[in-house]
Amino acid sequence: MEIILNFINYLQSLTKKQVQQYFLVFLLGMGGAVSGLIYFVHSKSVELLFEIKRLESLANKATSILEENQKMEIEEQRIQAMLDADRNFNIKSYFEGFCQTQGLPSQGWGDARTEELNDKFDEVSLTASFKGQTTEKLVRILEDFYKKEIIYIKSLNVKQEPDKKISFNITIATKSLKSGFDVKGL
Repeated sequence: MEIILNFINYLQSLTKKQVQQYFLVFLLGMGGAVSGLIYFVHSKSVELLFEIKRLESLANKATSILEENQKMEIEEQRIQAMLDADRNFNIKSYFEGFCQTQGLPSQGWGDARTEELNDKFDEVSLTASFKGQTTEKLVRILEDFYKKEIIYIKSLNVKQEPDKKISFNITIATKSLKSGFDVKGL
């Protein structure tokens, strides 16, 4: 209590000019403190906003990865269901029969090649070349390939020949389950 009384006596003994000077110093000090506090709060809020945007971006990436993974799992299940429905499917045998029904020459294509796709599936592909065909014939061939879901067209190169004929190289492919995976045991 004595300290407060001494401080009041000191203030009463000051001249008007000294009070104004001390008041100005006090205001400048308070202004500096408030400015420092505003700067600190602003810089922290900018950092937090940046971190929130970064986390939001990471969350969006994680969501898109999860959605893509879900699509891939659905596609994998669809492929496994097709393979289960046609366990004895052989792309070379299929293509031989296909060429007979389409009236295509049986030469111009080689053996099936197998490439590793992932830990469950391999891709089996077959490439064939046909010359002297019409575009209408190619369209019918493509339509028939699209009807057979277990196969897909991997590549197609078409070249123009004289007399409104075309030649084309086509690679069809299918997926096969690697040995050791049970089709029903998803």
